[in-house]
Amino acid sequence: MRVYPVDLDPEIRDVTVDRRFMSQFWGGNTQETFPTIAQKFLDIHHMDDFMYLNLNMNPHAPQMPGAPGLFFSSLSDEGDAEWSRSGIHRVFSWIDSGKWQYMGQYTMERAAPLTMEEWSRQHYVVVSTWARKVSESGYGTRCRAVVHLRHRLGRKPTKAESDQALQGGNQYKDVTKEQIAHGLRQGWLILFVWKMKCVGYDVGFQHDLVERSAGWIPPPPKPSRNQGIPRTGLKRKRKEYLDNLHSDDESVDEGAVYLPKGTKTRPIVV
Repeated sequence: MRVYPVDLDPEIRDVTVDRRFMSQFWGGNTQETFPTIAQKFLDIHHMDDFMYLNLNMNPHAPQMPGAPGLFFSSLSDEGDAEWSRSGIHRVFSWIDSGKWQYMGQYTMERAAPLTMEEWSRQHYVVVSTWARKVSESGYGTRCRAVVHLRHRLGRKPTKAESDQALQGGNQYKDVTKEQIAHGLRQGWLILFVWKMKCVGYDVGFQHDLVERSAGWIPPPPKPSRNQGIPRTGLKRKRKEYLDNLHSDDESVDEGAVYLPKGTKTRPIVV
């Protein structure tokens, strides 16, 4: 896949925005990859195709408008080659703290999962973030079930066994991030990969972003929730804070920021 040509003055094309700005004018929260847009915003701009990628979880996300990329996911079932979300996505990539850049309109195509060798070459921030997110989130339930069953059965479970394990409503929250990381490193727990192809660029939308963001003033920080809390509870609060430093929003280690080159079996041609 090659770069989609974006015929736009770089001074306009390369303007970035804050996700708080996007939430205020286009809707959606500031952390989800695919934010839900409230009807009051849809009635105005009719856009429900936003996709936000940070480099903690998607190190090969597009880093220049029109460029191809790769999207990692733990959601798809093995054998399911279709993208579960319909349509074309309006993709933003994290560039720097408080800076997200519109990359273009993208389609998704299933690629081979990451191999054990490819996973071992990922930045440690990517590995630790995926392990933590899969161990905590709703979308990681299937992966946690696989880890639980492998420990009990002594082998990787079949898809039918995993499906049956999920029917009882067990979330398998006892599975740890260390177990998830081990499974990924060993190759029996896999991430699914989708090739991202730019098929268009909404020039008018980018102009709108530039014009609206020019006079935008970030909202003041919210008052600390620790006000009035006894000192005895601050140690636990600090631990919770440290555990959540890497959110889905902007907590991207600068060492992980690089132009995507793809993987050995899925090279990105720029």
